[in-house]
Amino acid sequence: MAADIARFLRDKFINNFEVEEKEHPELPLHSYFTDIKNILEDYTITPSTPIQINNWLNNLNTALTDCCILSEELKTQTKKGPLQGYSLSQLWLLRTTKNLLHKIRKNLHLLTRIKLVKPSSSSTLAVTPTQEKASISYRLHGFDDQLKHIEAMLNPCESSPGFKKVAIVGMGGSGKTALARMVFLNWQAQDSFSPTIWISLAETLKGDLDFEQIVMEMLMQCSTGETFEKDVSLEELLFILGSRLEGKKYLIVLDGIWHINRDWWYLKLKEALQWDFKGDESALIITTRVSKVAERMVGKNNLYQMQPIMDRESCWSIFTDAVKEEKLISIRNPILLKMKDDIVDQCDGLPLAAKTLPKIISKHIYQIQFFSPELRDLAARRIQEAWRYSKKVLMIT
Repeated sequence: MAADIARFLRDKFINNFEVEEKEHPELPLHSYFTDIKNILEDYTITPSTPIQINNWLNNLNTALTDCCILSEELKTQTKKGPLQGYSLSQLWLLRTTKNLLHKIRKNLHLLTRIKLVKPSSSSTLAVTPTQEKASISYRLHGFDDQLKHIEAMLNPCESSPGFKKVAIVGMGGSGKTALARMVFLNWQAQDSFSPTIWISLAETLKGDLDFEQIVMEMLMQCSTGETFEKDVSLEELLFILGSRLEGKKYLIVLDGIWHINRDWWYLKLKEALQWDFKGDESALIITTRVSKVAERMVGKNNLYQMQPIMDRESCWSIFTDAVKEEKLISIRNPILLKMKDDIVDQCDGLPLAAKTLPKIISKHIYQIQFFSPELRDLAARRIQEAWRYSKKVLMIT
C-alpha cells in the first residue's frame, strides 16, 4: 500500500513538472526539480522502500506548486535587478523551498546508493541468539526473578512511556549475557518487538570498534539477511538503518560493552535512530561490567545490577547441564556427586564459573576412574587447581 502511494506521488510530480516546465521556462529552482526528476526516473520503488519517501514526495509536489505560483506572480512584476522583483516574503519562500529540495534530493540520492546483494559469509561480528536456542539451556536456571525485573523495566504499564533504555551491569561471569538472551528469546520480547537485533561487542576488546561493520550487521538482522556493497559510506548505512526502523517497535541488544570509545559511535547511532525523540515503545538493552559506561549510555535510573544465583540447586543444574555437554562422565557419577557441595561453594553464585568448571573436572574425574594410579593422583591435584583456574577465567572474561 505504501509503495503504491509512493508510485502515485512520484508519477504525479514527474507529469506535473513536465507540464509546468513548458509553461514556465523560468521556473524557480528548476535545476533542483530536474535533478530530483532524474533520480526518481532511475529509482524503482518496492515494498521495502522506506515509508518516509511518501512524505518527501508529498513535500516535493507542494514545492513544485509553490514555485509555479511564484513564477506566475513574477510575470506581473516589472522590477529588474539582482533580486528580479522578489518581495521579502517571496525570498523567504524561495529560501525555505530551496533547503527543502536540497534535503529531498540528498535523501533520494542516498536511497539509490543502497544496493542489495547476497548475505556475506565472512560476517562474524554478531550472533543472533535465536540461532542458539538449543545450546543455552544451562544458562536459564535461577534467572526467573531477574528476568521478570528486566521485563518490568521494558513494560510500558510499569515504566514511563516512550523509548526505553536498560543496562544490565555485573562482574564477569554473573550472567549478564544469559539474562539478556532470555529477554531476547522470551515470547513477550518476540511478540512485542519487531525486528529484534542482537549485536555482540565482545570481540572489540581485541581492537578498535568497527562501527561500520556493526551498522551493517544491524541492517542484516532487520532486513531478512541482506547486506550492502562495500562502497556504501557510514552516513548512508546509518540513513538506511534509520529508514528501516522508522515507525517500528524494535528491540536492540548491545552485548559486552566495555567502553564507548570516546562516545562518537554511540552518539551517531543515537542520532540516526532519534532515540531522544521516539514516542513509541522501542527498547535498547546493553550489558556491561562498567557502571560508569552504563550510566553515560542509559542514565542512572535505568541500571539493573546482576545478583548472584542464591539457589544452590539452580547453580548445580547449570553445572550438570555443562557436564552433559562434555559427554565424558554421567551427572550421577559417584565422585562428582561427592563433590557437589564443594563445587557449588566454589561457583559463588556465578553462572560462568558453573559453566567453566565442568570442562576441567569432567576430564580429570574420567582419568581418576580409568587410568593408572599415577594419573589418578595427578588428576586429583588438577581438580584442586581447577578451582583456582575458574577464578582466573572470571577475571579476564
